[in-house]
Amino acid sequence: MSNRNKHLFLLGSLLPGLLLLLLGSSWAGSPTSFEQYKGECLRHTNTRGLSTTDGEKLCNCTIAKFRANYDASQFGAILLKAKANKKIQATFKSVGESCYDEILYDG
Repeated sequence: MSNRNKHLFLLGSLLPGLLLLLLGSSWAGSPTSFEQYKGECLRHTNTRGLSTTDGEKLCNCTIAKFRANYDASQFGAILLKAKANKKIQATFKSVGESCYDEILYDG
C-alpha cells in the first residue's frame, strides 16, 4: 500500500473515532476537558496505527484549534451540544481533517 493510500485509510479510520471522542462515546469516558480529550485522542491514534509522533502532532493540532475558539468551559459545553447537533459534529470533523492534512501531508 502506498503512503498516500495508507494515510487515506488511516484518515478514514481515525476521524470517526476522534469525533466519537468529542461526542463522549462509551469507550472514550466522555472527555470534558482539553487534557482528557488529549489522553483519549492519543490512545485512539495509537490503537489505529498512527505513529506516536504523528498521533501527538494530530492531537496537539486539534486541541490548539479548539483552544483558539473555545475556553475550557465553552469546550465542555460544546461537547455536550455536539451529541445532538450535526452542524457542530461537522465542524469538529473538519478540524480533525485539517489537522490530519497539516500533519501528514504538509509536515
